[in-house]
Amino acid sequence: MSTRPFASRLLFSIMAATFIFSSLPAPAIDYAAQLSYIEKNSKKLYSKKSVVVQGLDEGLLSYYTGDYAGSIKKLSRTESKIDDYFSKSISQSIESFIVNDLVIDYAGEDYEDLYLNLFKSLSYYHLGMLEDAIVEINRFENKSQHISQRYEAELIKARQAAENADATPVSVTFHNSALGQYLALLYHRADGNKDAALSAARFLHDAFITQGKLYDFDEPVKLVKEDLNVPKGKARINVLAFSNGSPYKSQMYFPAIIFNAVVAIPFMQTRRPKVGFVGVKATNLETHKTYKSSMSQLESLENVAVDTFQTHSASIYSKAIARMLFKQISSELSGDIGSIMLESDDPTIALIGGILELASVAGEVSAWLTETADLRMSSYFPARADAGGLTVEPGRYDITMEFYQTKGGKLMYRKKFKNVAVSEGKLCLLEASYLGNDVVGN
Repeated sequence: MSTRPFASRLLFSIMAATFIFSSLPAPAIDYAAQLSYIEKNSKKLYSKKSVVVQGLDEGLLSYYTGDYAGSIKKLSRTESKIDDYFSKSISQSIESFIVNDLVIDYAGEDYEDLYLNLFKSLSYYHLGMLEDAIVEINRFENKSQHISQRYEAELIKARQAAENADATPVSVTFHNSALGQYLALLYHRADGNKDAALSAARFLHDAFITQGKLYDFDEPVKLVKEDLNVPKGKARINVLAFSNGSPYKSQMYFPAIIFNAVVAIPFMQTRRPKVGFVGVKATNLETHKTYKSSMSQLESLENVAVDTFQTHSASIYSKAIARMLFKQISSELSGDIGSIMLESDDPTIALIGGILELASVAGEVSAWLTETADLRMSSYFPARADAGGLTVEPGRYDITMEFYQTKGGKLMYRKKFKNVAVSEGKLCLLEASYLGNDVVGN
């Protein structure tokens, strides 16, 4: 084996100990301004291989601004791209072994593919298209169940453990969304399908008992019970609160054991939460009676994002190792031959040997520069979803949702809905969003 220049060894030692994290810009709450900025600067913010990221960002921002038709159009187009690129990525994988994963058309993370249907569903609801909203929630559930097929045996054990107080608790990775089931419950209550609403409530409970690591907060038992049992002559106000910024990917460089290879691995990094408590109040415009309630956390989209990413992180690591070994083998052979030729008495051969030795060092540096983890993902999914409900007299209401840092703590954001009609037997569902730190572009 050759003895490489000390400088190149030192260079790799320094590089291998380096962590590189994504930077976080200042908070941005004006979603319309964010959307306009993205549309005007899309070529600078997104690569040609990141069409899915752009579609997710624009679709979610359109939803937050109330452009529900535009959100559906953008998210539907993105969903089709995800399907196309998932198949296409298989044929592109050979190229990614030689360069890096950024040469592949980004097909989205599992949780991005899942939750886009949920936001499409909410958009259809706001357009008065309840049947289409239910179709999207069914698609959301079908995608979740597709993931759950991998863990069928573990699911059986988890449910048995939940029924047996003496059994050791078992937690299965993500396979069922409480948020999705809650929306299904509300939709089916609205269309009069009581059996389907009860089934959704049972699946919501199942999400908590089989996924304890993902649902590490109290199940909203009281909320679900009240939503299933609205008294005759009364009306129900339902609210959803989306808060805190979604996780983002950072990359970490560390050395492989063989060939001085440096490997870049992506990992999920969570953001510091801005919101920990949400409240809702409604004031009847005729009687001036005010109703108040705390909202309950229903979903940690953040936990789901991290969990679903980890299910395939091992394959990302293995692929990165294989790629770097491929690059380093070429560099090692060049260096070995160059070292032998440098010892020759023939000046020409020795010169060629020196060139090969330099090329070898350059190859190591080149391998470092081209080894970059794929950090692409959408920036505008929330990290958390809370739900709440108020049983009220039918009428018109001013409704306010308030986002706090903690219960009794600093008020972070307030969203007001003026003169809202609330009728018996009709779904009145409102949402507000406060994501805190947002990032743009991939």
